[in-house]
Amino acid sequence: MRLVYRSTKDEQHEAQPDERRKNLADNAYRLLTDWCWHPGKLADGSFEAGVFKTWLGEARRLTEETGHKDVAQIQIGQVLTHAPSDPSGLWIHEGVAEALDGRDAGAMRSGFTTALANQRGVHTFTVGKEEREIARQYRTKADALEANGFIRLATAVGELANQYERDANRVANRKGLLGD
Repeated sequence: MRLVYRSTKDEQHEAQPDERRKNLADNAYRLLTDWCWHPGKLADGSFEAGVFKTWLGEARRLTEETGHKDVAQIQIGQVLTHAPSDPSGLWIHEGVAEALDGRDAGAMRSGFTTALANQRGVHTFTVGKEEREIARQYRTKADALEANGFIRLATAVGELANQYERDANRVANRKGLLGD
């Protein structure tokens, strides 16, 4: 984090970095953006919530100390889109949902929902049909989260569903697209 992002505790800005420092920052950025195997996820694909919770607490502590807390929380939220489902049947492991649902996890939830939206990638024009289906899927996920008591996370995922619904309506209602 320190190689890529400026600390909120730094009052002075570093002079133009040398070539070595630029290469280190580029490699660190690539590592962060390609990161998808998060702590707690085991080689067999299962998830150990205790390992994750311990790691998350330490990551929060260290990034708070260095002045990288918010950007780290966003990055962690992004990687948590790769969390496995819960053995209970919930679409996301309850240990991860609990972390994302925390009162102080707003930045992490933001990174999570942004990454979910970005995972869609390139898509074709369907007059809102795809967007409505994606909205339905996220609404179902939000309902499951709410039923399991993860209200803040359910609200964030529900807002993502709402955004897809708004996008569908905006595209479908463009003059002339529906023959009116």
